[in-house]
Amino acid sequence: MALGTILVLLFSDPMVDCLAALGERLDISSFYISFVLAPLASNASELLAAYRFALKKTKATITVSLSQLEGAAIMNNTFCLGVFMLLIYFQKLEWVRTVALSQCLRDRAMNCTL
Repeated sequence: MALGTILVLLFSDPMVDCLAALGERLDISSFYISFVLAPLASNASELLAAYRFALKKTKATITVSLSQLEGAAIMNNTFCLGVFMLLIYFQKLEWVRTVALSQCLRDRAMNCTL
């Protein structure tokens, strides 16, 4: 685990620099780079593995492929939510969308139970 952490520390800054340079050269907004290209680049191995499973076109491999993609999406969203919550806490930002958030969570829970 320590080796993985060290590798992430070594390669994350060059990847950010590379994506920033790509965005500048292609005149792509930093928002698009941050929320579309960076997740695709960081999850490329999971996407390729899921694609290879899906190519076998059996019920079991399609299930594994979709489960792998769903798990990756849940893990990424949970991590991003944690980062946003830490930013709100440490920057002492005021959270004014509690009602909207509770309605979204209620609606999401109701959709999951259907």
